Amino acid sequence: MNERLLMAGPASLAILIAAAAIGRPFGNLPAPDQVVQRLERDRMRVLVGAWLESIGAGLLTLFSIGLAARIRERDGGRTPLGPIAVAGGVGTGTLLLVRAAAVAAAAERGPAEGDTAQTATLAIDIGNLLVGKMAPVSLALVTGAATIAGRRYALMPPWLARVTVALTAGLLSPINFVFIAPGLVWVATIGWLLGRDHE
Repeated sequence: MNERLLMAGPASLAILIAAAAIGRPFGNLPAPDQVVQRLERDRMRVLVGAWLESIGAGLLTLFSIGLAARIRERDGGRTPLGPIAVAGGVGTGTLLLVRAAAVAAAAERGPAEGDTAQTATLAIDIGNLLVGKMAPVSLALVTGAATIAGRRYALMPPWLARVTVALTAGLLSPINFVFIAPGLVWVATIGWLLGRDHE
């Protein structure tokens, strides 16, 4: 069962890539007129992208539960590393879900002007900031717990443990938004490796 939960990591990355390819996320702090033009032109694509992002968020949460279970196998439940990984996964998934909901809400309003356009733009700005600045910190809880488990209990290959240390530092840095995509690739990688480990 834990192996299936871990495989939610690669599935999450695949779904989130599809969400970005279809929904084509809004840029950072777009102008209201840009938002209006996108919603006029691509409203359905934006809605489908938000829907896929919400699925990816759920899969990321499931992955964190599987990772926590694997950590408990190694540490015997004697450390808080497993619960920390779950907390980070739930937090990251929730922030992705909130962003998806904000974008969907803006798209549901359809083409708009004036105050409605400003409201839609604000919703998108908040969603982007949550994922760009807050989600990396939450994801760092997952990578940080895995880093410690990797070094103490050989949870992962040594090369991946070294990569995870650097990734965790990046997720906690002032430019952490740069590391959210590599963080999701890490989720897919460790999910695949650990999920196959017991096959």
